[in-house]
Amino acid sequence: MEKKAVRNSKREKEYTLAIYHYEQAIRLNPNYSTAIHNLAVVHFNMGSIDEAYRLVMQSILLKPNDVFSHVLIGGIHQKFGCDELAEKWFLKAITLDSENLLALLYITEHFLLNNDPVNAEKYFNKMIAAHPGNYYVLFQGGKLEMLKGNLAASRKYFRSANRINKDGEYEFAYVLMKSKQHDAANKILADEIRNYLDLENETSTMLSLNAKRLADIYTITGDKDKSVYWLHKALERGWNDWKVHKIYPYMHDLNGIKEFDEMIKSMKFKADSMNIIVRAYNKELNECR
Repeated sequence: MEKKAVRNSKREKEYTLAIYHYEQAIRLNPNYSTAIHNLAVVHFNMGSIDEAYRLVMQSILLKPNDVFSHVLIGGIHQKFGCDELAEKWFLKAITLDSENLLALLYITEHFLLNNDPVNAEKYFNKMIAAHPGNYYVLFQGGKLEMLKGNLAASRKYFRSANRINKDGEYEFAYVLMKSKQHDAANKILADEIRNYLDLENETSTMLSLNAKRLADIYTITGDKDKSVYWLHKALERGWNDWKVHKIYPYMHDLNGIKEFDEMIKSMKFKADSMNIIVRAYNKELNECR
């Protein structure tokens, strides 16, 4: 299997290339909704949420029943902290396609981030019924059970997911650690640190997600200083998804550390600033709460 560093380095280059080609396609055909949507997705993944919002609103005007655009708008509202609007758009997407994997993943994650395991489990059950054996579904099941404190069920989901794909192993390591399976957990964490540090040496423009993952991993190992260091790097590179740092238990040990609390405030401020910018595109955001 390819090393994570190679895969992520390739992804970074693909983002840059994708922006160039999608912009070229849109210049040739300004009403090419698929290219506009896909360019919005690239900006979303790179942290340019205001630009993603502008583009996806344009694409949905051209193709009003596109389920993926509904999910993307919901995801953007989620990052803005507009929880009711996010839920509204995710539910619209599910109305368009009740078994759509992306829509079900996003609404399940939405309820997890808002500390609502009852609704998260409701949509997770719909998802696993429609997509049994899917890596993303199994991984989501591991996170759901982890947050509910059901370590045995979480281990089962993560183990099944990791048989398919080794991404996200450190969450599994956290559950193993809490289950007192320290040797297995430490082996995974050592491999994860090595892989993500390799990526730092193999890319010219560093990825925010890579730094965020290192912050997560070092928190699990108990190295708070390194965790804060890498989270700071993630912010410098555009990371802005503050809610994940407040809900997932392996980050709780950083609560009360001044620099960590300041970074959370900084992420919230950035989200609020982008929210203000995009209000010019859609007055719906005045309902944000």
